[in-house]
Amino acid sequence: MDSGRLKDWIEIQQVSITFDQYNSEIESWTEFDSVWSEFAPTRGAEKVVAAQLREVQTFTVTIRHLPGINTTMRVLFDSDYYDITSIEKSIIRRNEFMLLTCTKGVNDG
Repeated sequence: MDSGRLKDWIEIQQVSITFDQYNSEIESWTEFDSVWSEFAPTRGAEKVVAAQLREVQTFTVTIRHLPGINTTMRVLFDSDYYDITSIEKSIIRRNEFMLLTCTKGVNDG
């Protein structure tokens, strides 16, 4: 993988839980890290979600190795949110990359 192909700036977000004055949980998304990536669509399909037929798109996002990233996080790219569904490490020519499989349309971020 040529690092020159990493031309898409993305933000990786994680869930943060805080509590309000009534001790109720408040879930919000905060920035984990922002990195250069290669963002590529892989396929589209339709899926039944909450008893409704919805379009689901799958993308592969290639980034340099990033410690701490996991599948509870999401990607923000071009004002859209993508759920990270799997993470694969790929070592090519001594440079370590990660392939994130992301979906759009299931949870909508």
